[in-house]
Amino acid sequence: VALGLAVAQPAKAQPAGNITLDAFRPAMDSRGYLTLNASQTLGDKELSFGLGALDWGHDLLVLGDPSTCGKSSGQPCYSVDNMITATLVGAFGLKAGPIPLEFGVSLPIVIMSGDRGPNFVDPTNSNNDESFALSGQGIGNLGLHFKTHFLSTSRPPHLGIGLMASVYLPTMS
Repeated sequence: VALGLAVAQPAKAQPAGNITLDAFRPAMDSRGYLTLNASQTLGDKELSFGLGALDWGHDLLVLGDPSTCGKSSGQPCYSVDNMITATLVGAFGLKAGPIPLEFGVSLPIVIMSGDRGPNFVDPTNSNNDESFALSGQGIGNLGLHFKTHFLSTSRPPHLGIGLMASVYLPTMS
């Protein structure tokens, strides 16, 4: 406890901006309908590709009064209401002597919608009403992945131990 108190540093908040709204990362290879990262690697010269994940986030971010967001209240508001992401994944297995290796790539495709108010309502002519919605689509950060395993689940003690590393490269500045 004394050592912990001696090396403790004051807590600091992270700088605002660049908020990650969709932090889900699917498995690096596509095996079957539901996939997860396991210690097993693909076989030698085995290829795997597919739709790694399809996920949807609802009401992810609201800046301003949530009760007025999306309504014609005159109050400023910014919200991300829906974000749908489909992640394409591909992986390739190699055997370097006795060492099994797997190299993978992932690319999320994102569709997003939200609101940036206040909206404008013309009390005299409803044809002049304006809703300041926001929407967009694009690709997310490109993922490069590496995996190997040290213990195989097919041999006793039927316990798998592996190592996986991922790097995400920004696709936009």
